[in-house]
Amino acid sequence: MHCKKALGYSTLGALAVALAASPAMGQEVHQAQQSTPAQGGASPAQLEEIVVTARKVAENIQNVPIAITAYSGDELKRQNAQTFPDVATLTPSLQIAPSQTSSAAVIIQMRGQVQQDTLATLDPSVGTYVDGIYWARAYGLTATLVDVAGFQALKGPQGTLFGRNTTGGAMLINTKDPELEGLSGSLSGTYGRFNQQSLTGILNVPIVTDVLAARIAYSGNRRDGYAREVNTGTMLNNVNDYTIRGKVLIHPTENFRLLLSGEKYHTDTLQDMGRLAYFSPNGLPSFEAGLEALGPAGCLANQAACLARGNAILAKDVGLATSQYQTSLSSIPRAILTAKTFSATATLGTSFGEIKAIGGYRSTDSQLINSDPDASSVRILYGAAADKYGFAARQAMEQWSGELTVTGKALAGALDYAVGGFLFHEFGNDDTPSSTLPSSASSRPADWARLPTISARSIPRVSAFMANPPIT
Repeated sequence: MHCKKALGYSTLGALAVALAASPAMGQEVHQAQQSTPAQGGASPAQLEEIVVTARKVAENIQNVPIAITAYSGDELKRQNAQTFPDVATLTPSLQIAPSQTSSAAVIIQMRGQVQQDTLATLDPSVGTYVDGIYWARAYGLTATLVDVAGFQALKGPQGTLFGRNTTGGAMLINTKDPELEGLSGSLSGTYGRFNQQSLTGILNVPIVTDVLAARIAYSGNRRDGYAREVNTGTMLNNVNDYTIRGKVLIHPTENFRLLLSGEKYHTDTLQDMGRLAYFSPNGLPSFEAGLEALGPAGCLANQAACLARGNAILAKDVGLATSQYQTSLSSIPRAILTAKTFSATATLGTSFGEIKAIGGYRSTDSQLINSDPDASSVRILYGAAADKYGFAARQAMEQWSGELTVTGKALAGALDYAVGGFLFHEFGNDDTPSSTLPSSASSRPADWARLPTISARSIPRVSAFMANPPIT
């Protein structure tokens, strides 16, 4: 199957007006502890206040009637959460797994809601918002968490304030803004197993005191592959990526601020597609394997030998499933992604509340050169193969978004309100070729007629699957 899609749509919606909420129920609060001197020399630990923006305003998590799990950036560092999937392991009811087709994308599940494909025509069930910008595609969420201020997981439908594609919930990620006072920065590096090398640098520069500041953050990661593809000797599952982000804060008056941001993420890896865990003997996968090994003439001459040869090939592949350091593939999958995000956020404080306008642009260009979804040495399920067909699967998407919100209090604080509108437009192309049993499908009808025992009635359905599949 080969499909080429072009998308273009926009939405405009009004947000809700809500009465002041009662204390939240079912929240999970992850707070850092600090020591506060007490009488008699005791120093009991005291919880800090956790501030979230689940209702478009900054407020204490205890006053928000939504199930939320929130972490500060410092807390994520203490938990050694280095990527978004790491955060999921700390957050109940949230799972983030690599996409089966590309290591540059992820599959997000929250409270059982999940979209298991990353095609451009399919939208996720969990919305992702980074610095207030909606990321329509899950490409780029494999990046390192660099200079993050906080993470919030809002569980359950969030359509009232965040719109569509939030039936399972929403993830809010905020990165650190420039600080107007004090020159600061940090530089850190790590070295680990398989020649892993990581470098992170952060620099905050006040340009005009109390008015203008800039902040830049960089993270680069390298690691050799550790899974050996036994047919070619190629080492898979390496790491090769970098993230760079720059922010400029303009604060000319006490009640107005303008924040400009630009970010780029790039990765180029040889991905490990997993392991073949099981196949049905004498089924279509076995026939396909035998056909690829012996050719149509060999299988027509001796059907039993063809199936036996196919069974042996797949059994050998299954035997490798017990080791994470070896795999047997029909091609070497390579995933390349470049994602760019630009945004401008203006905030104005007024006598009746706060007005915030957010404009954003994001592009993702993902290429998959070779693909082996069945993770075996034969082409049962087959994707792009640039080495043979001169083609790579590519998904190139662009999006524009604009949001305007007004939040505040009225009636002597008895009413909290949030009113606004959101405009979103996405367009691009998705070229994702795939095929099933390509050698069998290319056989001539006359050849099939000479194989009476190889029929849909006598052969079970395709029943080969991989170890460590995506979320179900």
